[in-house]
Amino acid sequence: MIRVLTILFLVPLFIQHVVYAEELPDIEVFDIQNEEVVQTIPNSDELQSYVAGYVETIDGVCTMINPIPREGFMIKTLFPSPLHVTNQWIDDQIETVIIILPTSDEPYLLMLNGEGRPYVFSFNADIQDFLDKIDFDPYNQ
Repeated sequence: MIRVLTILFLVPLFIQHVVYAEELPDIEVFDIQNEEVVQTIPNSDELQSYVAGYVETIDGVCTMINPIPREGFMIKTLFPSPLHVTNQWIDDQIETVIIILPTSDEPYLLMLNGEGRPYVFSFNADIQDFLDKIDFDPYNQ
């Protein structure tokens, strides 16, 4: 009996567990005027770090009635492990960050929590390195 219990205890220790890495959803670049995705980019931890860094530089709330401009681009990044964002305007878990690049204004962030609640913020960061990494030039489209 002791031998059986010992075997039952030790066998699970030697069984290899298969761990599946969670695949990151692609980053999508959306042309607002043409209403279509114009580029998809394989997501990576590096690209997510760029976007998370922009979230950390939030410096104000955008109070526009319609945060989507008539022309420009939106770059959507999904976070399978939500970002916990806490500052003077928000304390929430964010699953989607969309960088909005209007043709005639500074970029800003549209963020969505798990329930789809939107938050729109201005931020203070240069996104050119990120645009270079994803090989996207919004000014030559």
